[in-house]
Amino acid sequence: NALARIRENYDLCSEERRKYEEWVDRVIRSHKSVTLKEFSVCFDLGLSSQESITRWIEFAFTRHVQKLDLDFSVKVKNKTSPRTHYTLPEEFLTRRTSGGNSCIDFKSLKELSLKCVNLTGQAIEFFLHNCPFLEKLVVHYTNKISNLEVCGPSLVLKHLELMHCNYLESVKVSAPNLISLIGPNIDVLLLENVPMLKEVYINCMHYNDSVENWALGCI
Repeated sequence: NALARIRENYDLCSEERRKYEEWVDRVIRSHKSVTLKEFSVCFDLGLSSQESITRWIEFAFTRHVQKLDLDFSVKVKNKTSPRTHYTLPEEFLTRRTSGGNSCIDFKSLKELSLKCVNLTGQAIEFFLHNCPFLEKLVVHYTNKISNLEVCGPSLVLKHLELMHCNYLESVKVSAPNLISLIGPNIDVLLLENVPMLKEVYINCMHYNDSVENWALGCI
């Protein structure tokens, strides 16, 4: 298909990425509202796009975005090639700007999906504890997470999906509103305080009716 031909030709691929970046920049410049319901970037962007992507994320949060979807995976013939070219800067998670609409606001976020984004467990925990209305978290294809804690009595998180996190060894979940959990086959899965949990998918194995008993056995 056309995308496959683009990826086979480096110069053509670079040109298409440049055009995509320019298109996103034009869309952002034309956006006049102070709020943003959804912001989605789904394209095979390379290392050269790092600065642009960070700028787009900043734009989304300054507009109090509710749903953020970043997907930089490469899809050829319905298969995904996990190339993680974008790394979320650590300083982005600690920096605050001041003054009017320039203030970065994480509090409005309800859904966050990150695919082929390099981020640490600490970064995920940052979003969990600084986005008080976050209900859905999806993380695919990241290689910097080994141990993850999704814990907090005030978490409103309902859906958690962790897939293709190759170095993930253990996950601890304590989330009173969690309904569904999707994850890879890992060494340790510890579930605590998950009274609403109805469905668990682990490495394509499905648990439903007996989730409560199974989860208690993992405590």
